[in-house]
Amino acid sequence: MQHFYYSIPNGKDSTVTRHLSTATKEIRLNQKNSLTNSQLDTTQYTVNSILRYEKVFGHNFVSTGGIKTTQELFAEIDLTPGAKVLDIGSGLGGSAFFIENNYAAQVTGIDISNNMIKLSKQRASDRNSKVQFILGDCTKMEFEPETFHLIYSRDSFLHIKDKVALFKKIKSWLKPSGKTLITDYCCGSSNWPNEFSNYIKERNYTLHNIQTYKHLLEQAGLKIIQGYDNTNRFVIALETELKHLISIKEEFLQNFAQHDYEDLIQGWEKKIARTQQGSQKWGYFYAKKN
Repeated sequence: MQHFYYSIPNGKDSTVTRHLSTATKEIRLNQKNSLTNSQLDTTQYTVNSILRYEKVFGHNFVSTGGIKTTQELFAEIDLTPGAKVLDIGSGLGGSAFFIENNYAAQVTGIDISNNMIKLSKQRASDRNSKVQFILGDCTKMEFEPETFHLIYSRDSFLHIKDKVALFKKIKSWLKPSGKTLITDYCCGSSNWPNEFSNYIKERNYTLHNIQTYKHLLEQAGLKIIQGYDNTNRFVIALETELKHLISIKEEFLQNFAQHDYEDLIQGWEKKIARTQQGSQKWGYFYAKKN
C-alpha cells in the first residue's frame, strides 16, 4: 500500500511539509479514489448539510454538544504550551481552534471531506489561525512516528471499518506516553430495531458496543485510562440542540428550506428515541501509549 507522509516541524513555524514516499501523481490518484469511494461530500457532508448542522451545533462545530462539550472534554486534559495535537475528523475546525487558543498548541486537523477542509481553511484564514487543515483519509495517510502529544477525534471513527488498524497508526504517531481522546457513536445490544439497522446501513457506519471498543483500543497496544458509556451526556446535548433548533426556526428558514428544518428535527428526535431504546450509545475513550 502506498502512503504519503507529513512531518510536523519542531519550531514555531507550523507549516506542514509533505514527504512523498512514491510518485506524487500516484499518491494523488490513490487519495482521489479514496475520497470518491467515501462519497461523503455528495451525501452526508454536502456544503448545505454542513452549514445546517452548524446551525444546530454552533459556530465552527459539526459534532455533538459543540463548544460546551469540547470544554467539558478538555477540562481534565493536561497539555503544555506548544504541544502537538492531531484532530482526526476536524470538521469545521471548532475543536482545533479551541485547542490552539486555550493551550497554545500546534494543531493539525485532517478530514476526508473536501467540503469540510475548504470551509475550515477559510475559517482559519479569517481568524489568523495557525491550525493546519489537511484533506486526507486517516486510514491511508501517514505522519512521522512519535509526532503528537495528543490525538483527538470527535464522533468520526464510526466511518472506519478496521478500527484496530487505525488505532495502531494512532499509537505509532503518538510520542512516548502520548494520549488519545476519542468520542464516538457506539451501540447497545445486537437486537437492533429495523429503523436503527437501516440508519446504520444508509450511513455506512461501523459501530461497536462500549466494551468491544475498549478492547479494540487495547488490541492496538493502547492502555485505557478511562472508557465509559457517556450516553446520558449525549442525550442532554441532543435535547438542548433540539430546543435550540426549534427556538431559531424563523432565523433558520431565512437561510435554509423547510425540508432542511424538518429533516433536522426528525433526525434529532430519532437519535433521542434510539438512545431511549438502548440502541444508540455515545462512548468516551481516553487512552495512552505505553
